[in-house]
Amino acid sequence: MNTLKGDYYNYVENLIPVSVPFANRYTYYKIMTSNAQKYRIESTGNYDTYIYSYTSDGTLIKSNDDGGNNRNFALTIELASDKSYYLKAGMYGSNTGEYGFPV
Repeated sequence: MNTLKGDYYNYVENLIPVSVPFANRYTYYKIMTSNAQKYRIESTGNYDTYIYSYTSDGTLIKSNDDGGNNRNFALTIELASDKSYYLKAGMYGSNTGEYGFPV
């Protein structure tokens, strides 16, 4: 599991490459918020990506598919301060390759 700390608006220019070598694979990320605010999380690349956001107990908050450019996900979500949340991100179908994820 990858851990992402801080506020996404502060880190939106930094992208980590997410490699998807096998079809139907996804990655979980843990977010630990420091401020209550809206966060925007977008993928970059040439593949059809999706994202799901969950509370720390596994309750689905919100998901997105194709909300960004070129079939990338783009999720805007309001999160409370000093909480942990989880993101599940991946590619649809038999897509394999690499996409960027903001940290």
